[in-house]
Amino acid sequence: MDFTGKTALVTGAGGRLGREVCVRCARAGTRVGAVDLSQEAAEATAAAARAAGGQAAGLRAGVADPEQVEAAVAGCEQALGPVDILINAAGIFPNTPLLEMDLVEWDRVFGMNVRGTRLCCRAVAARMVARGAGGAPDRSHGWCRPCGNH
Repeated sequence: MDFTGKTALVTGAGGRLGREVCVRCARAGTRVGAVDLSQEAAEATAAAARAAGGQAAGLRAGVADPEQVEAAVAGCEQALGPVDILINAAGIFPNTPLLEMDLVEWDRVFGMNVRGTRLCCRAVAARMVARGAGGAPDRSHGWCRPCGNH
């Protein structure tokens, strides 16, 4: 697929996976919104994406917070244009066995890995649908692009 000229929002951009995704997107001609809980990490990844030849913006957001997610998506759109691609790379994987994990740690993991993914998908998808860039309400499958298979 050709992503030249598209804008990608990448969460977890300060981590190894998120940073690599940002750099590869930049090399492929994609503008990159690098989102991380740490502003410094987001900026460092954006700088690496620019060094790889792309346009990039570092954006700070905790993905489990709906207001921060909305602000990051809006900031990305302001800096780079409408988001065409969302890559949810934010995630935490504690080394605590489930039977030993207390609810505080479980809530932290769930907040980032599940709630954060949902909040980012919702914020980006709502904007895509509003501008007519894909997505269709389908009660049996949720929000999805028409695939012709149903």
